[in-house]
Amino acid sequence: MKKLKALLIIGLVVFTTGCSNNNANDNETNTTDESESQTLVESETQLETVKTTIQQQLEGLTQDEYNDLEMTAAVLERKAIIGGASFPVSVTIKNNGDKNISYIHGSGSFEIPEALLVNADNLQTIIPKEHLGIATMDMRTEVLAPGGELSFIVQVRAIEPNENFDTYTYELYNADQTYIAEVEWGDLQEKHTDLVAAATGSYDIQVYFLYTLIDEEGGTNALLGPTGYAKSELTISVTD
Repeated sequence: MKKLKALLIIGLVVFTTGCSNNNANDNETNTTDESESQTLVESETQLETVKTTIQQQLEGLTQDEYNDLEMTAAVLERKAIIGGASFPVSVTIKNNGDKNISYIHGSGSFEIPEALLVNADNLQTIIPKEHLGIATMDMRTEVLAPGGELSFIVQVRAIEPNENFDTYTYELYNADQTYIAEVEWGDLQEKHTDLVAAATGSYDIQVYFLYTLIDEEGGTNALLGPTGYAKSELTISVTD
């Protein structure tokens, strides 16, 4: 009887141990799957946050309120865009009509006005270099007169959107005035291993320009913010 009890106890221990090991393996597998899913969710959430922020700024505005405002966006460099690399997007805005428009420029030390917004589907936009340092306090609203033209260059990086990227951008610049768009991909990835190069394929980039149409008497509602916006979209290809 004592031997039978001993065998039953041993069997119960072996069974319990086996279940624990199986549960541990299952938990490890589930943890891995959950981690991968969480990474995907975070990437998608970051992209949706950027889109939501821009959409919020466009709420109540009329697209092409001033039909004679022409905006184009293009990548002028002929070399291939490699995954991980930065590339410039050239933006041109022309007033082909007979009315004045105003737009928020922001600090006088800015080259890229606050009225210009950029969204890159599944790619990482980069804060303009002059927006990183100390800005002058002369907040300005500019006017684009008939026949006038504006030209800007904004930077985009061929990596997956990352919620920490703006923080890295500020940290690099504050440390030694290094602009993250000018850092080689290998060096940047070595420093920030959570950054991932964009996969080979086509990507869409949208550029928005927010403005206020000045009426014939020269009045605006600039204090209430912009009333309209222009939009330009382009598609780029990323290669290995």
